[in-house]
Amino acid sequence: MGIYASELTENIPEEAGDYEEVFAAAEEIETDIDIYFTATGAKLIDEADMIQAYNAYIAVSSEILPQYKNLPFIGVGLLALKARELIREHENIESNKRVEHDKKSAMERINKEYWSLTQRSLSTDAKLVKEAQEFANSINELVNVADHEQARKFFIKFGKEKGFNFMQTIAALQRLAQANNTLIHSLTRSGGGIFLQSRDEGKLEHPREMVMGV
Repeated sequence: MGIYASELTENIPEEAGDYEEVFAAAEEIETDIDIYFTATGAKLIDEADMIQAYNAYIAVSSEILPQYKNLPFIGVGLLALKARELIREHENIESNKRVEHDKKSAMERINKEYWSLTQRSLSTDAKLVKEAQEFANSINELVNVADHEQARKFFIKFGKEKGFNFMQTIAALQRLAQANNTLIHSLTRSGGGIFLQSRDEGKLEHPREMVMGV
């Protein structure tokens, strides 16, 4: 199954990788990608459940983005359990329609508790968890996709709505499909005076050094 850059490319601001500050300051980020999945790869994505999709997104995020190294909410220990509990509480406060003063007070309390527990920003980790959940929900929608062409259209729609051109999403899809069932034929990313170009099936080359492999 082939998905082409012209069907996915969006000019949107976003952050990524070791050069995130430059991209964050740029007025516009442009990403082009042509990505192919074998029939087996597409089937593996189709058959992935929400837990697998969530875990894939979290795993690749911790691998390719420095701010997500050593995530404290992964695992089964007491620290991980408490960290997940605070992230859920953060989500509940965010969605709660309580008065703004009470909301701010509650958020300050759990932010301090999370920092004391993990030495990390709660809002940063909660943002990642939310993105992973959205990715998992999108993958779960594939259950209702009936044939090859519908699946291709699903991925195009997914790309435009969910940020297919964001590195975590691409890498998470590749993890679900497995590397030997995925070909990133070309990938370029530019903004803020930086131009990244694919080399050898998905490795990104910085003007000065190799910075990432997908």
